[in-house]
Amino acid sequence: MTCHGRWRSSASRVEALMPIRKRVDRRRAEALPAWRMVFQSGHDYFEDLADIGVPVDAYGRPDRAEAEAAWRQFGDLFLAECEDDFEPWALSEFGPPSGRHRRA
Repeated sequence: MTCHGRWRSSASRVEALMPIRKRVDRRRAEALPAWRMVFQSGHDYFEDLADIGVPVDAYGRPDRAEAEAAWRQFGDLFLAECEDDFEPWALSEFGPPSGRHRRA
Protein backbone atom coordinates (compact mmCIF):
# COMPACT_ATOMS: atom_id res chain seq x y z
CA MET A 1 0.00 0.00 0.00
CA THR A 2 2.80 2.40 0.65
CA CYS A 3 4.06 2.00 -2.93
CA HIS A 4 0.62 2.76 -4.21
CA GLY A 5 0.39 5.81 -1.96
CA ARG A 6 3.76 7.11 -3.13
CA TRP A 7 2.91 6.59 -6.75
CA ARG A 8 -0.34 8.51 -6.38
CA SER A 9 1.35 11.44 -4.71
CA SER A 10 4.11 11.62 -7.32
CA ALA A 11 1.54 11.35 -10.11
CA SER A 12 -0.43 14.25 -8.71
CA ARG A 13 2.81 16.21 -8.43
CA VAL A 14 3.52 15.52 -12.11
CA GLU A 15 0.00 16.57 -13.06
CA ALA A 16 0.50 19.82 -11.17
CA LEU A 17 3.67 20.54 -13.14
CA MET A 18 2.23 19.70 -16.55
CA PRO A 19 0.48 22.66 -18.19
CA ILE A 20 -3.07 22.15 -19.35
CA ARG A 21 -3.41 22.56 -23.09
CA LYS A 22 -6.04 25.11 -23.98
CA ARG A 23 -8.40 24.35 -26.81
CA VAL A 24 -8.40 26.81 -29.67
CA ASP A 25 -11.78 27.93 -30.93
CA ARG A 26 -11.23 27.39 -34.63
CA ARG A 27 -14.06 29.68 -35.66
CA ARG A 28 -12.58 32.53 -33.68
CA ALA A 29 -9.05 31.78 -34.90
CA GLU A 30 -10.28 31.96 -38.50
CA ALA A 31 -12.43 35.03 -37.97
CA LEU A 32 -9.80 37.77 -37.57
CA PRO A 33 -7.95 36.98 -40.83
CA ALA A 34 -11.29 36.92 -42.66
CA TRP A 35 -12.24 40.36 -41.30
CA ARG A 36 -8.87 42.09 -41.96
CA MET A 37 -9.72 43.38 -45.44
CA VAL A 38 -13.10 44.67 -44.26
CA PHE A 39 -11.46 46.43 -41.31
CA GLN A 40 -8.97 48.07 -43.68
CA SER A 41 -11.24 49.04 -46.56
CA GLY A 42 -14.88 48.27 -45.79
CA HIS A 43 -15.04 45.62 -48.52
CA ASP A 44 -14.27 41.89 -48.68
CA TYR A 45 -12.30 41.85 -51.94
CA PHE A 46 -10.97 38.30 -51.52
CA GLU A 47 -14.27 36.70 -50.38
CA ASP A 48 -12.76 35.60 -47.06
CA LEU A 49 -15.96 36.21 -45.12
CA ALA A 50 -17.76 33.49 -47.09
CA ASP A 51 -15.33 30.98 -45.55
CA ILE A 52 -16.65 31.79 -42.07
CA GLY A 53 -20.29 32.07 -43.15
CA VAL A 54 -20.73 35.86 -43.19
CA PRO A 55 -22.91 37.03 -46.13
CA VAL A 56 -21.88 40.08 -48.16
CA ASP A 57 -23.72 42.16 -50.75
CA ALA A 58 -22.86 42.37 -54.45
CA TYR A 59 -20.08 44.86 -53.66
CA GLY A 60 -18.41 42.71 -51.01
CA ARG A 61 -19.77 44.65 -48.03
CA PRO A 62 -21.03 42.79 -44.97
CA ASP A 63 -24.01 43.96 -42.95
CA ARG A 64 -22.99 47.12 -41.09
CA ALA A 65 -24.18 45.83 -37.70
CA GLU A 66 -22.26 42.59 -38.18
CA ALA A 67 -19.11 44.48 -39.19
CA GLU A 68 -19.38 46.69 -36.12
CA ALA A 69 -19.86 43.66 -33.83
CA ALA A 70 -16.77 42.03 -35.36
CA TRP A 71 -14.84 45.30 -34.92
CA ARG A 72 -15.76 45.43 -31.23
CA GLN A 73 -14.63 41.82 -30.82
CA PHE A 74 -11.43 41.79 -32.92
CA GLY A 75 -10.51 45.47 -33.38
CA ASP A 76 -7.92 45.64 -30.59
CA LEU A 77 -6.12 42.59 -32.02
CA PHE A 78 -6.28 44.08 -35.51
CA LEU A 79 -4.86 47.43 -34.41
CA ALA A 80 -2.07 45.75 -32.44
CA GLU A 81 -0.79 44.03 -35.56
CA CYS A 82 -1.65 46.77 -38.07
CA GLU A 83 1.42 48.54 -39.45
CA ASP A 84 -0.23 50.71 -42.10
CA ASP A 85 0.24 54.47 -42.08
CA PHE A 86 -3.39 55.21 -42.93
CA GLU A 87 -6.42 54.99 -40.68
CA PRO A 88 -8.40 51.76 -41.16
CA TRP A 89 -11.97 52.05 -42.43
CA ALA A 90 -13.44 50.40 -39.33
CA LEU A 91 -11.67 52.84 -37.00
CA SER A 92 -13.03 55.84 -38.90
CA GLU A 93 -16.53 54.30 -39.16
CA PHE A 94 -17.00 52.83 -35.69
CA GLY A 95 -14.36 54.54 -33.56
CA PRO A 96 -11.98 52.72 -31.21
CA PRO A 97 -13.00 49.09 -30.62
CA SER A 98 -12.82 49.67 -26.88
CA GLY A 99 -12.31 52.71 -24.71
CA ARG A 100 -8.84 51.55 -23.68
CA HIS A 101 -7.04 51.53 -27.03
CA ARG A 102 -6.01 54.66 -28.83
CA ARG A 103 -3.99 54.69 -32.00
CA ALA A 104 -1.19 57.23 -32.28
